[in-house]
Formats: sequence, structure tokens, C-alpha cells
Amino acid sequence: MTERERAVALYSFLKEFSQLRTKTIRDISRYEQDGQIIWVTEIPREHGCDCIAWRRNDLNDSDVNASDEVWLEIRRPRLRKPPEPPDLVRPWVRREQVEDSSIDLPELLPTIPSESTEDPPTSLDDHPEVQEVWENYIEDYWWSWAEQDRRELVVQKVYTELFSIYQRQQRLGERFEVIFGIGFLSWNALDSHT
Repeated sequence: MTERERAVALYSFLKEFSQLRTKTIRDISRYEQDGQIIWVTEIPREHGCDCIAWRRNDLNDSDVNASDEVWLEIRRPRLRKPPEPPDLVRPWVRREQVEDSSIDLPELLPTIPSESTEDPPTSLDDHPEVQEVWENYIEDYWWSWAEQDRRELVVQKVYTELFSIYQRQQRLGERFEVIFGIGFLSWNALDSHT
């Protein structure tokens, strides 16, 4: 046996040996069980997000530029705090609701403690001016912040998932497989491997 034949035999052995430890995945549900999947449809079409699947597919080779080399890009969003409520309504504010953009309308506390422990709590019903200032704050500031925050949270979720995948790939190296696919093929073969 020549040296070349021995080298080919060694590489063939190593390839087959490595395949013994690696399971061939033939069904997308296995990826869902064993790893993370982010579908292209889950990538928000927002500022800071780009995917090659969204671009026109009829570009000529002469039209290719540097941005066409990027298949998927998600920039980390800058999540902003909600706008500060006016001083008049601050004692009435439920802070956890003001900071939660997923709700439709944050509510004020119905009562707040009085300055004196002997006096009864102050009721919101006795202060219509507080309710009016609150409604102006919601319409003028909070709703626009909440709408932007909801969009940024969707981007943040996808960014976090991609970053998690990146960290696993860095940690595991060649033992971790990252696949990017556009389209889905379902093929029923005649043998048992479908």
C-alpha cells in the first residue's frame, strides 16, 4: 500500500469514526428538540434588523454589494425607560404598570396615604385634576413610548436568542452546528430515511 493510499484510508477511517458520534438529523422536529430554532418569519421587520430573505431575489451579480454578504443582522435595541409622569400624579402612579408597555392603559392608585397617620387616605375621586393630568400624560407621552417599546422588545427577544446561539457556538466550537436556511423541503423517499 502506498503512502497516499494509507493517508486516504486514514482520512476515511477518521471521517467514518466521527460520523459514529454524530447523529444525522433528517427531520426539523429533531432540531426543535435538541437546539434552538429561529424562523425567518420571527425576525421583526424593524429598524436594526436585516435578513437576506427580505431582499429582492432578482439582483444581478453586478448589483451585489457589501450588505448582500450579510445574511442576518440584528442590532441590539436601546430600550428606553418610560417618560416620567408629571409631579402632580407621581404619588398616584403604579410604577410597575407604567414600566410595562404590554398593557393597554396603566391605572392610578385609587387612594394614597395621607400625610398624617390620623387622617383617612386621600381618594382619587376627590382629585379630578389628577385624572386629567394623567390622561394627558398617557395620550401625549406614554402611548407613543409603549408602542416603540413593544417593537423594541420583539427585536430584543430575537437578539437575545441569536446571542445565545452565538455563545453556544463559541463555547462548543465544531461540535455545534449553525444552519441558516431559506425555504422548506418535504421529501418522502421510498426507503425508511424520510
